[in-house]
Amino acid sequence: MNNTEKQFSLLKSLSDKASGVKSTAPIKIGDIVELADYFLTADESTREKIICHVKGKTGLLLISYTGELASLSIDSRDEVWLKRALVMHIIDGFRYDERENLRRLALIIYSADKIKVDFPSLVTSLFAVMSKDVRDKFAKFLERPKELNSLKCFGIQEVIVNGKTRFKVMGF
Repeated sequence: MNNTEKQFSLLKSLSDKASGVKSTAPIKIGDIVELADYFLTADESTREKIICHVKGKTGLLLISYTGELASLSIDSRDEVWLKRALVMHIIDGFRYDERENLRRLALIIYSADKIKVDFPSLVTSLFAVMSKDVRDKFAKFLERPKELNSLKCFGIQEVIVNGKTRFKVMGF
C-alpha cells in the first residue's frame, strides 16, 4: 500500500469510528501525525480529495486530536505539533461544529503562547494549504478578542500527569 492509499485507509477508519463502526485497529497519534504531514506536502488536488473524504462527525474526530498535539508541543517545545493540530482544523474546515473548533483552537493558542510561538504567524504560514473558505474562517478567528480564546473561557485547564502536559475540563 502506497502512502496515498494508507492515508485514505486512515480516513476510512476515522469515518467508520465516527459512525460507530467497530474497528479492529485503534487510531494512534502517529497515524494522525502521518496524515497531517502528508496533507502539508500533498498537491492541491490531493488535499481537496482528503477534505472531500471527511464528512459529518469525522471532522469532529479529527479535531479531537488537537489537545494531544498541543500537549506534545508544550512537552517538546516544538511548533511542528501545533502545525499538525491546525491541519486537523484545515481538513475539517469548521464544517461540523464551529464552536468545537473554537474550543480546540484555544488549546493551540495557549500552547503557542507557552512555547513563545506567534499564533497568527503560524496560522498565516498555512494559508497556502487552506481553501479560501477556511482561510476566511481563520482570518475571522484571528480578529476575535484574545480573552474569548482563553482556556478559562472554555472551562479548560492545563495539568501535568506523570510529567506530561494534558488538558482537562475544570471541575473534573
